[in-house]
Amino acid sequence: MRRVNIFIVFIVALGLAISGVGGSTVSRHRPGVDVARLTARITDSGSAVKAVQFGGYTIDIPLSWPVYELGANSTTCVSYDRNALYLGVPGLNQDCRAHVVGRVATISLQLPSTAGQAPSGQAPAGLAGGGGPAVGTGHPASDLPAVSNLPAVGTPVRGDAQDHELYAAVGSTGLSVSATYGSDATSVLTILRTLRRTSSQPATAQSATAQSATAQSATAVRPAGPRADGGAMTPPAPGPARANIADGNTTGKGFDTCATPSLGVMQAWNHAFSDVGIYIGGAEISCPYGNLSASWVQSAVGLGWGLMPIYVGAQASCNKQFTVRVHPNWATAEGQAAAGWAVEDAAGLGMGRGTPIYYDMESFNTSKATCRSSALAFLSGWTTQIHALGYVAGVYSSASTGAEALGFASLLAGHPVAEPDSMWFALWDGNANVNGAPYLRPGWWVGFQRLKQYLGAHNRTVNGFTVNIDSDIIRGPVYH
Repeated sequence: MRRVNIFIVFIVALGLAISGVGGSTVSRHRPGVDVARLTARITDSGSAVKAVQFGGYTIDIPLSWPVYELGANSTTCVSYDRNALYLGVPGLNQDCRAHVVGRVATISLQLPSTAGQAPSGQAPAGLAGGGGPAVGTGHPASDLPAVSNLPAVGTPVRGDAQDHELYAAVGSTGLSVSATYGSDATSVLTILRTLRRTSSQPATAQSATAQSATAQSATAVRPAGPRADGGAMTPPAPGPARANIADGNTTGKGFDTCATPSLGVMQAWNHAFSDVGIYIGGAEISCPYGNLSASWVQSAVGLGWGLMPIYVGAQASCNKQFTVRVHPNWATAEGQAAAGWAVEDAAGLGMGRGTPIYYDMESFNTSKATCRSSALAFLSGWTTQIHALGYVAGVYSSASTGAEALGFASLLAGHPVAEPDSMWFALWDGNANVNGAPYLRPGWWVGFQRLKQYLGAHNRTVNGFTVNIDSDIIRGPVYH
């Protein structure tokens, strides 16, 4: 094929307001502030790309990717289940869909700021466009292995293979780069390696008139991010460690949502609900950790909340919706490994032995024997290892697929299937009870061993805060 030697160049002023993911591909214009510009072209390889300028740097991304401006007052959801470039620090109250799982290639860029420093004692939050690594691990990104480099800016790219995340800190400028990917990091690494400096102006000292709209309101890349409480309260300073006890006699109204709510929401909602599901890690988690940190956990528990930690790793081998799937030949070992990573995440958030952790195994085709048996082997390995590490084993799945399959399972290849301590099942019948009929039998997970997600994604407003949630009834272990 003949090489394309003619560059097609055009400049697009960023003058449209952004909406949620899937909306406009350009950023909001603020009067009196120079806006970033996009330069689109056809490369020699025939790929259509656009060059996005941010904080004195330029990166080439596919022409089809939307670009989203974030900031302290932004409600734009950072969602890792679709390709996008995010600029700035996410807002405290992201408008995310309740139940989103799955990861593809995304990139996030952040700049530091002295404004909005975290309160004393507030822990850094983790990946949500920079910083990292995964919020619960407790390890700095510098501990991760280098997997590539950014040649034009002379900095390594470090990789978290468990959560499919990449990180880079660009010299002393303060620019922080993070990325997610699905099954293969190659494509997103190719994009990251186009990052280059395009301005002599220090990224940390942009004036109000020269600062791009996308950089305005950006705060430090956690730990110096905005207050995690939505301005409603100050998290307590760290004190003696709380008892890590999973309450096996909890009955209450709960909800789960993709991005961890701000403490302002938690304070406003704590008379309407008693328990909340929080996503703590995994290669198929779709939302950033956002407000989640050890300090957030301590503050939420101090407000009286019970927490249901959720880990979203490999999915059933036949579930083609996901790129990270259980390998039938290694299912038990993979389940055990996932348990170890989940415990590390929970412990990094201050949730120690005795804490329940729920593995999110999304609905799959149980009529396919290999798919069913490998998913059960994986979950059995998960439960066994969670127990060995001193935690409480939970599983979340659809009542008609994963939950029913676990209930009927007793032996697998001649070996007993380890039964989780608690089953959190999705059955959107609108009934706020833990009745799993016709899929779950009355004798399965009796007593305080059942949680039911009885209503799917819907908006709920309490005391002026609106969040898209799934509704749950809780008669099982939570973290207090």
